[in-house]
Amino acid sequence: QQYVRVLALDPTYNEALNNLGSLYLMRGDLARAEELFANSLERNPNFSDAYYNWGQVKALRGDFAAAAQLFERGLALVDDGEMWYELGNARAQLNQLPEAALAYRKAIELSGNDSRSLYNMAEVLLVTGERVLASGEKKQALDLWREAEGLLARLVALDPSHQRAASRLQQVRVRLQ
Repeated sequence: QQYVRVLALDPTYNEALNNLGSLYLMRGDLARAEELFANSLERNPNFSDAYYNWGQVKALRGDFAAAAQLFERGLALVDDGEMWYELGNARAQLNQLPEAALAYRKAIELSGNDSRSLYNMAEVLLVTGERVLASGEKKQALDLWREAEGLLARLVALDPSHQRAASRLQQVRVRLQ
């Protein structure tokens, strides 16, 4: 209600448009959220938060190509670890694993010990290693799996309760024997 009142007084208040869109997004009203994020960007095409939020809507709708484009437009404005992470997710959903790996690497660089970025990067490396092995490049596959092992070990050291990471770490270590 507060955002609606603010926008009634000043319909150009971009942060209120974006925040109201975020509220609709949280409530699951993707159509209304998307409309507000688009409106926000129409008024201010340099507002990175609206690109991020609109990208979230596109990803929830399964339009990962559009989500990736929106995240990239936002990243052209601000170097943000969370947005890099979401770009990695969109690229992974599109089966663009090298691009996903680049995005996760950047997310890790900016966010340090973000468990989601560490885990997803390790998963991308493991899948890429499988593909490389299938093409006959055993040494390269092993190098990718060792890097994944390092990321998973780092994650488990940071969060010993992360069961999926601990399980994957065990699997990778068996594979590397």
